[in-house]
Amino acid sequence: PDLANSFYTEMLRGMEDQAAASGYTLLIGDSRDSWSEERKYLDAFSRRRVDGVIRIPAMDSASGQARPLLRNIPVVYADRVPPFGDPRGGSVIVDNIGAGFGATAFLLDLGHLGRNLGDAAHGRRRVEDHFSWTAIAQRTLDLYRSL
Repeated sequence: PDLANSFYTEMLRGMEDQAAASGYTLLIGDSRDSWSEERKYLDAFSRRRVDGVIRIPAMDSASGQARPLLRNIPVVYADRVPPFGDPRGGSVIVDNIGAGFGATAFLLDLGHLGRNLGDAAHGRRRVEDHFSWTAIAQRTLDLYRSL
């Protein structure tokens, strides 16, 4: 992960609390979302024979290249999983699309969307960047069908 992102620092705080409660020490590698940095940490963890790895793959991680570095070390993926999957690793992830849909639908129900989006050219981009376009489209269809 990139520890400049407070999402990850909060996640790591929880991981560290749980690890300590179970008698483990959490070693952290801040890849800054770079595969080359992540590879260095994975190699170091493997050489030190850690008990396990909680991995948040770098955004530019190369498909399948981490598994040989980790050999037989148990892996749990957090927040994101590699696009090719990893049958030997578990995962704890959030359904970002479903969550975005739910959050957008909630805001639509409250009447908060549609205001302050700016002009049409910038408005759609802001919606696409921050909200679930699928939820807006679904609500628009529902509205048309109800007329």
